[in-house]
Amino acid sequence: MPEVPPLLFPEPQRAHWSGAAVSLGRAGAAESETLPIVLPQDAAPLEQEAAQLIANRLVALGLPRPALSSGVPVEQPAIRLGAGALALPGMAELLDGVPDRPEGYALRIALGTIALVGRTPEGTYSAAQTLVQLLQRQDENVLLPAGEVQDWPDLRYRGLYVESKWGPDLMTLEDWCRLIDEMAALKFNSLGIGVYGCWVVQYDGRRTEFLMVPFPEHPELKTPKVIRWYSPASGTWQSLDYLPRMFTEDFLGQIVAYGRRRNVRVRPHFNGPGHNTLIPSVYPEVSAKTAEGTPTGYGYCLTSEATYRLLFSLYDSLIERHLRPHGGTWWHMAMDEVNPYVGIDPRDETRAVSPWCECPQCRGRDRAELLVDFAVRSIEHLVGRGITDITLWNDALEKLGALERFAERLRQRGLLQHVVVQWWRYSEPPLEPRPETGVRAWVTPMAGYWSNLFHHSYLTNIYSMLAGGYDRGAEGADAYCIYDPAYHRNYACLAEYAWNQTSTGDLFQFKSKYARWLVPPDEQSSRGGVRTRFGPGVELFDRLDHIFDSSYEPLGTLLDSLLYYWYTYPAARAAGLRYPRDVLAGLAGLRGAPRAWPAIERAHGFAETARARIQDALARTESDDAKRRVLQEYNAECTKLIEVVNGYAAALSAVSAYRRAQQGWKENRAEAQAALQSAATSLDKAAAAVREALASLERTKAPFLLPHTLRDLSELYAYFAALAAAAKQLLEQLPDTLPDFFTLG
Repeated sequence: MPEVPPLLFPEPQRAHWSGAAVSLGRAGAAESETLPIVLPQDAAPLEQEAAQLIANRLVALGLPRPALSSGVPVEQPAIRLGAGALALPGMAELLDGVPDRPEGYALRIALGTIALVGRTPEGTYSAAQTLVQLLQRQDENVLLPAGEVQDWPDLRYRGLYVESKWGPDLMTLEDWCRLIDEMAALKFNSLGIGVYGCWVVQYDGRRTEFLMVPFPEHPELKTPKVIRWYSPASGTWQSLDYLPRMFTEDFLGQIVAYGRRRNVRVRPHFNGPGHNTLIPSVYPEVSAKTAEGTPTGYGYCLTSEATYRLLFSLYDSLIERHLRPHGGTWWHMAMDEVNPYVGIDPRDETRAVSPWCECPQCRGRDRAELLVDFAVRSIEHLVGRGITDITLWNDALEKLGALERFAERLRQRGLLQHVVVQWWRYSEPPLEPRPETGVRAWVTPMAGYWSNLFHHSYLTNIYSMLAGGYDRGAEGADAYCIYDPAYHRNYACLAEYAWNQTSTGDLFQFKSKYARWLVPPDEQSSRGGVRTRFGPGVELFDRLDHIFDSSYEPLGTLLDSLLYYWYTYPAARAAGLRYPRDVLAGLAGLRGAPRAWPAIERAHGFAETARARIQDALARTESDDAKRRVLQEYNAECTKLIEVVNGYAAALSAVSAYRRAQQGWKENRAEAQAALQSAATSLDKAAAAVREALASLERTKAPFLLPHTLRDLSELYAYFAALAAAAKQLLEQLPDTLPDFFTLG
């Protein structure tokens, strides 16, 4: 029988387990031997989904698909949902012990009868998700632990916000539906999808702009991309010239509809006035302007009626095509980081450009008043179009000292109940909301964003933000992210503390629980005849957190500096930095940079130990696909770090060998040629190591993440391969002197 008490994410508020097991049948049994699923005739759509969810899990465990019925007598064994469960003795009393909250539910598992009922259909659906987690197969038997659960969420809304960036822009409809299924399994009920957002110039000298949905009335609004990367599987360079999948296939509405069937509310995130360059560049009449009247291509003129006509037409198009037909009533209007930035103008990346308009009408107005006017006018329009809940970020209003003024304007206009301020911070100390303003509040930690860098754990940020938010009366929590299955532990932590702040314990207890779930203690192995003091999962994450925990900022920053991403920003180019030439030069001391190699080597050792434990766990975890996928993701992340460091280590050996060749090139040509050969061999090893990192990721990562993830590593692979070719060419040519090519090119 599975561990008792069972390991559930999120942890129920109250659960009592008898220690006994209830069998639902044997794999391959006849259909007549399986328990029917009983639903009331007037079952709500979410209750019907709950029944299908349970049926699908039973089939996946090897049982015949159970019959769905509404007429099974109370005395007959069955799985009963909703009103039918209330007819069983004691179930009404069990539900009475659950607070009157929409997702509250009661669950009873006993011999012959499984009963689950919610305060609302949402609650019954949550109960089904708990039951599905509890269902296990042991040998040929499908089992449940006997017991009772009374459960409800501490925060009303819980979920993820997936940014409009590389990765999500390649997600298919099936990918989004898979994400919603995974969110529903963790009892998340909110999914934010970035549909419009813009950043500074990065790759290929182009601004980073993403428009995820088409506007048929404005065909000129689009954000094409080109990504080039090396594929070890094909042994060739690949190139993808594309528009976002959601844009080309126009399926946002289908995501909204699918989410509604899974109790996940979908809300589009439409950024502005900050993070906004595409619209004002295509339509300069709405752009912020200089004092001379020149459009900047960044931000809006907030006093222009043309701005509101254009924006409201875009809002209305999205609402009418994607939200209203599928029951979508949520919206996110962003308003974060309304700041001047360097890198906005591709013609002059060094120039800071402001999103604030300096036209005569805007210049004479207080910026706080301008932003409040923009927000309230936009909110009023959205509410008039049937949007009931509108979220926006806290930072710009806070920075301008405008939050109280904003709240008062909402009261005056009768809009206060429609608006939620999202309080975000992705580092310590946590940011807490201000309930005294009277505006509804959510908190937003980080759940994982840079899949192209080394892995990051954000458990500390998630735990502290949710604890502070709960204490300060926040009604919801969602986490900022790029969806990546490698971040499952972050998602599980978010689910745990968004649902249950009262009986889950501290962060150490969550870490231990997750480690025992992923690598159960009965899979411990002895080393040298001595049992480990802690379970292998706890030991594994001790190693992983030493290298991937974002709260260890200096090490994380050092490791990420080995990769390409931060060198794509304007600041790096303005400083004259070249990747990866200057990274290698710094590590080798060729440019007087401090040597950081010992810390990198320690992280490498931790990653090697962690990977060995992961591979041992994979060998022992053959039948649980969910756990295997998480372990494979961690295996790839460890391999990425190990092989990148191996690549740099081989390149550093090449630097030493090349120095010897340079020094002895005229005095002892034979030894110098041998040193040059050693340098070429080491550079081949460096390229091979990075190629192995690429191959491991290519075998593991979701297809929508691969182009961007592999693009960055491909820069390092190409550099090492080019240096190896150059060293071999020197061996063939034997010039009079050897160039200092490690610090050039």
